[in-house]
Amino acid sequence: MATPNTMKFGAGAFYLGTNDTTPVYTKLCGVTSWGISFSKETADSSVPDCDSPDLPIWNQTDVTAQGWSISIEGFAVPEAQTMIEAATLSTVSIPVRLYIADAGSGGATPDKLFSGKAHIRHEISAELKSRATIKLEVTGDGPCSVTSVAMP
Repeated sequence: MATPNTMKFGAGAFYLGTNDTTPVYTKLCGVTSWGISFSKETADSSVPDCDSPDLPIWNQTDVTAQGWSISIEGFAVPEAQTMIEAATLSTVSIPVRLYIADAGSGGATPDKLFSGKAHIRHEISAELKSRATIKLEVTGDGPCSVTSVAMP
């Protein structure tokens, strides 16, 4: 049996962007955990067979809404606080990116880039005799583009 190639934690990087015409992205440092998830809301319809109405009815499922979110956890880095607070306090969504090395299609585009606009929420916490940590909840505002890229 062949051993599959797998992605490593260090392959991921999260970036917050500015709302400029051409966004400027800043990588968050101190990240210890990241994840991305996609959601779907559906509606089922039970449509009978026109030729054989006595047959069991197959459900047909329509997608009514889609969403995405990113979760980031790590150490609270003072140099990033102003940027994170501005993103959290903003009433408009901001550009974000999650880059994952070696998750793309290979060849000239070996990496994967998830990008879109999102709203940010964050929480900072600490315990006695330990470093402060931060948790970011990134909620997509519109579509998330998923592309295979070659990132430096």
